Amino acid sequence: MVALPALGSDLQPWCPLDLSPEWVGTVWELDFTETESLDPSIEAEIIQTGLNAFTKLYESLFPFATEEHGSTESIWTFFTENNISHSALVALFYHFVQTVHKKNVSVQYREYGLHAAGLYFLLLEVPVRELRWLFL
Repeated sequence: MVALPALGSDLQPWCPLDLSPEWVGTVWELDFTETESLDPSIEAEIIQTGLNAFTKLYESLFPFATEEHGSTESIWTFFTENNISHSALVALFYHFVQTVHKKNVSVQYREYGLHAAGLYFLLLEVPVRELRWLFL
């Protein structure tokens, strides 16, 4: 289980304890069209290390998307066992993508948006064959 410890530490900025489940629910309920602003302290926590938060998570997720991690490791089981919400991750990725659509956004935020979109698409690539067993 080489990939899971790195994944756990790289997910840390993306799993803030004070992230409102209501905010996440609203993002999903409104189909990612109109959302309330993300708490600035949560955004600041994620981007504290700049692009590093995005690139580290990408590097940790990549083996799961390409099945290089081995058949014994499951990202979905890891998420479930550690109370990590894939819905919250997607909502956070969406926040950074959405920010790019605002006028006068900085180049740095454009990069965050691009990297967040990349994380979203990478998460979609992770096989879900074992998901049905997790939720039965």
